[in-house]
Amino acid sequence: MSFLRTLSDRFQRAYRSRWGFPLFLLLVGFLAYLYPLLQLGYFWDDWEVVYLTRLATPRILEEYFFFDRPLAWPYPVYAALLGAQPYLWHLLTLVLRWLGTLCFYQALVQLWPKNRSALQWGGLLMMVYPAFLQQMIATAFSRHFTAFMLCGLSFYFTALALRTNRPKLFWILAWVTGAAQIFTIEYFAGLELVRPVFIWLLLGNLPFKERLKQTSLRWLPFLGVFLAFGWWRVVYYPTLLVTQEFVSRTRFLTDLQAAPFGAIAHLLESIWLDFAYLIGQNWLSLVTDPERMDFVALSTWFGLALAAVLAFLAVFLTRQQDESADSFGTQAFWLGLTAFFAGGIPVWIIGRQVTGGGAFDQRFAIGPMFGAILLIVAFINILVQPHWRPWLFAFLLAMGIFTQVHLVNFYRREWVNQRNYFWQLSWRAPGILPGTAIFAGYVPSPVLPDYDASFALALLYADKNTDRQLPYWYFTWDGMKYVKLKAGAQAGAAFRNLKFHGFVGQSVMVMYQPAPGCIRVADGFYAGDPALGPQNNLLGYSDLSLIETGSTHQPPQAIFGSEPAKSWCYYYQKADLARQLSRWDEVIQRYQQAASAGFTPVQGGEILPLLEAYARTGQWEQARQTSQQVIALAAELQPNLCAKWSGYASLPAADSAIIAQAKSDLACP
Repeated sequence: MSFLRTLSDRFQRAYRSRWGFPLFLLLVGFLAYLYPLLQLGYFWDDWEVVYLTRLATPRILEEYFFFDRPLAWPYPVYAALLGAQPYLWHLLTLVLRWLGTLCFYQALVQLWPKNRSALQWGGLLMMVYPAFLQQMIATAFSRHFTAFMLCGLSFYFTALALRTNRPKLFWILAWVTGAAQIFTIEYFAGLELVRPVFIWLLLGNLPFKERLKQTSLRWLPFLGVFLAFGWWRVVYYPTLLVTQEFVSRTRFLTDLQAAPFGAIAHLLESIWLDFAYLIGQNWLSLVTDPERMDFVALSTWFGLALAAVLAFLAVFLTRQQDESADSFGTQAFWLGLTAFFAGGIPVWIIGRQVTGGGAFDQRFAIGPMFGAILLIVAFINILVQPHWRPWLFAFLLAMGIFTQVHLVNFYRREWVNQRNYFWQLSWRAPGILPGTAIFAGYVPSPVLPDYDASFALALLYADKNTDRQLPYWYFTWDGMKYVKLKAGAQAGAAFRNLKFHGFVGQSVMVMYQPAPGCIRVADGFYAGDPALGPQNNLLGYSDLSLIETGSTHQPPQAIFGSEPAKSWCYYYQKADLARQLSRWDEVIQRYQQAASAGFTPVQGGEILPLLEAYARTGQWEQARQTSQQVIALAAELQPNLCAKWSGYASLPAADSAIIAQAKSDLACP
């Protein structure tokens, strides 16, 4: 027992050292987000950043972001340092979030040095805040967390300017980092309005008038930057734009002029709903959602176990730390309340809200996050007895960790699906001529919209700058609403300053088949396959001659990962490529290789190239047996098979007896 007590004391002393809490905070963040680090890749708008920093010129990148947030300097800087390895971007964004959280924590410690334990709990909660669910979009959000880190650093320098004997240096550093964060991206611009409250609290020993004077003088340079940013962003910058499609408009101010009472009522409703969600509801949103909770899944129990272990460890490490009984709770409440409302200004002023229900609306939680966490810490300090506080903090921490682990596991699976999709496409189509439209109907992943799939295709096949003309565009049903499906008709698309110009007929149809099936690069050969669904209507416009079958181009492994192990889909894609080239012996050989390796077809349509190869090489009995194999897997292919067997009667040396038998087996009309 004495050994365990000694070990426990050593752990606690190590935690209370200078680097104890920062390292534990980093550990919590790493385990919550990056436990499957090498199995994570690019998602959503990550693809546009990778494309712009790899295949576009700096001028095109500048033009691309000029549509809404022009100062995108972090992306080319980080790309030059990190390259295109996705795991490095995930590490970078986590480190930026960690540094930002530490800076805010250290700034608050300067204000409340006797309340480190409560502030450490706040830092832990901020690291896994479950209202913000876009950490896995690491490349795109590296810019946001750069601003977050700079904002925290600016507040920390502000505190040091008032607490050390080198105020001039720290005031300059605070001003520079504050200006840098506000012009990097606007998500934390509203937090500048928190600084005078922060300075006021730091000057707590001065008389009221002197305190007010010093606060005003200290904040005046920062206020100048804030007003300059507001004028530039709201008044001047929109006049530089050709289109207002992407720029965030101050919708609230516009609505206020048209209908003042309605605008104010809507604003108050948005603030209230966001407040309720960001303070309380978000911590339980996962465990109270029956559609997302799956207690049969091993990943659920892994997430719960990891969350419980880290939460109990946090209770153990933070115990026996002195807490003051002064006005910490009240001051934290007012500072947190100010930070919450100020952090939400960039969201609410454009008529948006965290609880808006949009696919990306939860990203808006990142601005009010600092204030929401500080309010939670204040509420617990004021309303909860001291001996219960660590356990309530631990419960919230566990819920945050579990939510993030659950989400990371979803993204991990989707990266596997994306990698399989693009590697299968490269096996089947080693190269595709630029200017080709990809008609797909559906996105290959719920975290890969059509425009980002277009960027991914460019990264998959292009190896040089593509200028403003995208070489490919991935058309889903939504995109095809604007395309007249008629041979020779234009099939164009545009996104910001990038354009695609193609034609119907100069296109390839790619069907995404969810696991365990394979993707299908299809033409009229597969006509009538029910597995294609409404995509059968696109087969007539699919021109496989646009595939560069002799290309030796390989997908860049830094982006798409190493080539997956050969599976059934590898052999199928290679067999179907050989079918396109009428290399019938190679088709048969590929299927034999798959069988020798222990792989069997999953979808009936995946056997059709083998049936065709046997028929074309006069192996009629093998063709009949293959036909039976197809119908056993997919009875709905009966009309397709009947049509094929009727067509085989015109082949040279056709065996009419076996053809008749095969049609009889299929009960063809």
